[in-house]
Amino acid sequence: MSLLDEQPHPTPGAGDCWAEVLATTSDDTLRALYVERREQGVARYGTTLQRDNGRDHYADAVQELADAVVYLQAARMVWARRMVESTLMRLLKEGAR
Repeated sequence: MSLLDEQPHPTPGAGDCWAEVLATTSDDTLRALYVERREQGVARYGTTLQRDNGRDHYADAVQELADAVVYLQAARMVWARRMVESTLMRLLKEGAR
């Protein structure tokens, strides 16, 4: 299976991954961003991101970071693109697999 293969729609899983992130985030700016993204997710999907929901979260992360590289390029934020690419390369090398 490729990291770019289409995945199934999520099914009910366990926990609230956004709540876990919020519990460990002390920066007010990041916290506000995360709260808003969590609310958008609940409005769109009817639930928060949960573990064991039938999806490969590692593949989701790789796909999202690959998209972020292109978005940052479009925004001409090359310094940020390089940071994300560095993270993406480390994730691919060390991976969750």
